[in-house]
Amino acid sequence: MLDSISMPFALFNLEGEVLEFDDFNPNKPQFIVLGVEDERVTIKLPKHLSNTLVSQLIRVGHRIACIGKTQIDHSTGLIKMTALQLCLPTLLEEHFR
Repeated sequence: MLDSISMPFALFNLEGEVLEFDDFNPNKPQFIVLGVEDERVTIKLPKHLSNTLVSQLIRVGHRIACIGKTQIDHSTGLIKMTALQLCLPTLLEEHFR
């Protein structure tokens, strides 16, 4: 059986509204839930993105872009999405007006 770490992954680039942080610790969220079109997409935040700064900058209702990778968990058949970078296009637009 192949190890999930060695399995190929695909990159994604999604833009959507932050619906919630799916975790018990609001200062260090592990997951972010985005509303993309009519779907709810749960994306794992790696340690470097789940720090206090991210939780202070990104709020529910913000529109963000997320670049990340997907991997298929063959034991469950689910697609796991992990963020590599978060962008705040609405905040940047307001800053440069």
